[in-house]
Amino acid sequence: MVYNKNTHNELLDIGMKSEGTYETGHIINHLSIDDISVILATMKVKNANSDAIWITERDLRFSKYKIYDWLGMLFSGSHNCIENETILKILVGTYIFAKGHVEYFVELLRNQDYNKNDDYWKNIKVFEDLKQLTEKRNKLNREIATLKKANLKN
Repeated sequence: MVYNKNTHNELLDIGMKSEGTYETGHIINHLSIDDISVILATMKVKNANSDAIWITERDLRFSKYKIYDWLGMLFSGSHNCIENETILKILVGTYIFAKGHVEYFVELLRNQDYNKNDDYWKNIKVFEDLKQLTEKRNKLNREIATLKKANLKN
């Protein structure tokens, strides 16, 4: 994945708004072992190398970096361990799609079928396609709100 400063800034902006910052007293992630396992399993499905798996587990489990910090390091190349850009497309794209909401990010990783062949992912321009995904998410949220209102009336 070619580094894109605008995407990197978007990732950080969304993360800081959702997960908080050191200045706001939000210093570490609060991922469970199960959450971290979901992230690692997603990476393994797309054949992440052992360095990427080790660095991810270290960053999220022991250093307790926030998701946006960890993804920012992967995306910017400061953790030069991801050989398969599909992994970055999945992780960064899913995080931005989830608007930085960590629980939703993990649930998407847990419940989506990311085991598609790499040709599928090569054709995805994650950050250009996010607009379409966001529109789909917003439509889904409107439908859910409508259903909730209908249930409340009954």
